[in-house]
Amino acid sequence: MELRSALAGHGITLPSLGRDFGTPALVILGNCNTATARALTRALGDAAGAAGGAERPHQAPQSSTA
Repeated sequence: MELRSALAGHGITLPSLGRDFGTPALVILGNCNTATARALTRALGDAAGAAGGAERPHQAPQSSTA
């Protein structure tokens, strides 16, 4: 609910936002159109600028297929 509210504060709606009740519980962000993805990118950029840092976003490890 906090994530949904925070996104709504930026005018962003992820229709498929939900929760997986597995262990550990996961947040399901789901699909969105490109306009929503761009709005999310801007909101995250604004938040990073407001926090005074340019931290690199966390990225999942890439699997290597050699």
